[in-house]
Amino acid sequence: MSYTFFYDESNNIRKLFLKGRSFNTDSHSNPSPCFVLAGILHEGNAAESDINELIDALKLPPTAKELKFKQVAKGGFLDNLKSVKLVVLLEWLLKSDYYIHYDNINMEYWSLVDIIDDCCEYVDTYGGLDYSRAGGKRPYLDYHKDALYELMKIDKSNFLSLLSKYNYPKIEPKDAPAFNKGLNKLAKKYSRPEARARKIVRQKNFI
Repeated sequence: MSYTFFYDESNNIRKLFLKGRSFNTDSHSNPSPCFVLAGILHEGNAAESDINELIDALKLPPTAKELKFKQVAKGGFLDNLKSVKLVVLLEWLLKSDYYIHYDNINMEYWSLVDIIDDCCEYVDTYGGLDYSRAGGKRPYLDYHKDALYELMKIDKSNFLSLLSKYNYPKIEPKDAPAFNKGLNKLAKKYSRPEARARKIVRQKNFI
């Protein structure tokens, strides 16, 4: 079965790169590391549902060439959920022969996780890791990739400063031991109980 996709993108930063102790996106007024590609699709070359029914129900102006988010809802997230037009749109989609597709890629996360893959691949040549305690290699990798990303968020400036110092991702083989040592030192700093306690306090204050 073939499908016809309609999609739009949001927050396409095109390139993510280091600028000392930050990413190039950190200077934006509303920085987000996530690139989103989403829209609707239908089976085959044509859909049976009449889009004009939705246009009429939403009472869009005749000059509108496409549906914009501001025409459906405004304000913050909770305000959006209260939008009557949003309900109209979602109910129409449920009754139609259209489907929703959505893909969200965290650029920062995927720019860092190769560090875990490379470390494990290197240690595997010596048989130095036992993945069975973690339930296999995949769970082990996923856990440590998430932990690495969490570490970056906790101390972003020092984490990125370390990456920048050794020209990540193009780290020279001779610099790999020093880079790993620096990363290990940073990880140990925030793996101590008192460091985790400070993080919990910050989260409670935020809430």
